[in-house]
Amino acid sequence: FEFKLMAEEKIGDVDTLRIRGSGKETEGVNPAEHKFTIWISKTDGAMIQLESKWDNAPFPGVSSPVSATIKITKVDS
Repeated sequence: FEFKLMAEEKIGDVDTLRIRGSGKETEGVNPAEHKFTIWISKTDGAMIQLESKWDNAPFPGVSSPVSATIKITKVDS
């Protein structure tokens, strides 16, 4: 995996670090690839937000690789 610190940003009231990452399998006909951006709280390291894209990802019980996009945002309760 490769990681790069992109910026300091505010998500709601939380001061975060925006980090971009990517990784790719090195073997196989259709190697899986993962690219993501994650926002981490500068105060406690908690994940505040995640945007993730998977290509050709193998999942147990699924007959062929899957591509998917995921977005997660922490909300206060």
